[in-house]
Amino acid sequence: MRFTLIFGLIVVVLCAFHPPFGQKTDRLGVKGPLPLNGKSFVLSSSEQPASGVYIQKYFPAGSSGKDYSEKLTLQVSQKNASLRDAVKNKVAELNERKKKDPSCNYNVTERGSSETVIDYLVSEGKGDLMTAIELHVCRIRTINLGGKTATMSYTYTQRSKDMMNFFRNLRTERTRVINMVMDARIPSVKISN
Repeated sequence: MRFTLIFGLIVVVLCAFHPPFGQKTDRLGVKGPLPLNGKSFVLSSSEQPASGVYIQKYFPAGSSGKDYSEKLTLQVSQKNASLRDAVKNKVAELNERKKKDPSCNYNVTERGSSETVIDYLVSEGKGDLMTAIELHVCRIRTINLGGKTATMSYTYTQRSKDMMNFFRNLRTERTRVINMVMDARIPSVKISN
């Protein structure tokens, strides 16, 4: 009897602090869906990997994160409060990746003093065999969060396992994707733990 009562209390407490099944925790106040590329991207995951850093991933409705071809990622950092530092950190991350990923390549474009766009390629592989290639277009900007400066990145990822077709169309597709992401409406965020 005592065990049943304690177990029941534990279940009640856990349920009170856990979102209903099927609902994702929204730490950025951007539940979605987010429109882009003629699709609705729905919230798939939300995490806080470090203090002051929040990441939410969105996939097209009906898609899963396991074998995706498109993804949207919102990341807010209260740690790298300057645009310059956020861009410098991303470029350093990509330069480090270049050492192991021969497909890794990037381009940095400043859009005034408050936003920078980094478009880049990365690949995955097994041994010498490339198994997937990704084009990322990342808009990084400074935002005001409760009177403090933070940085936010809005990143669209296009992923393919058909390398020949991907590289054949890369020039025109890259331009199209960059323009699409630059024209996208970036949502306002509000942190909630």
